[in-house]
Amino acid sequence: MAGTIIVIGAGASKGVGGALARRFSSEGHNVIIGGRTVEKVETLAAEINAVGGSAEGFRIDVTSETDQDALFAHAAAQGEIAGVLRRAQWRNRRAWRVMRQARFFMYL
Repeated sequence: MAGTIIVIGAGASKGVGGALARRFSSEGHNVIIGGRTVEKVETLAAEINAVGGSAEGFRIDVTSETDQDALFAHAAAQGEIAGVLRRAQWRNRRAWRVMRQARFFMYL
């Protein structure tokens, strides 16, 4: 496995976020799709897994430090965090500090 990539924030389960989650998985990454609506992130994860990828949905309220900590702890427990794809809507300063732990960032 090429490491875990976290896709979080508004639109993580659809559009560009969803397309990138599919792409990262197709390149061998485990993908954690974080979003507010658990049904949407779990549906996308199931679609990725159905075609042989590795993905899981994770419910997160990006304004909650507890949720942020839980997401990154969960990802770190799986191994190296290879990257974080975030949406511009996440502007919490603490999130920036936590995300700096990842090797690279991609911004939309």
